[in-house]
Amino acid sequence: MSIYVNPPTSDVVYALSRDVVKEEKAKRIPWPDSELLFGQDPDYQNDVGQIFHQIKDEVDNVLNYSKVIVFYNIVNGLNPGVSVVRMV
Repeated sequence: MSIYVNPPTSDVVYALSRDVVKEEKAKRIPWPDSELLFGQDPDYQNDVGQIFHQIKDEVDNVLNYSKVIVFYNIVNGLNPGVSVVRMV
């Protein structure tokens, strides 16, 4: 809170008791400090890992589907750049 409230500079007691290094460090840390909030939280890390795993699986699904479509087009003599999707 001391970052947002500054006593007058003429206050001698405040001027002698303030820690300039601590104040400068507090000014450099953005709010909220996401590293402090989430950096070492095992639940958060687990959720992020699951999301990345799911994204990887979905990218693999798209890659496999595109390989099947290309193979289907080649077997049926279609232009490899054109895909035909049949709705069943």
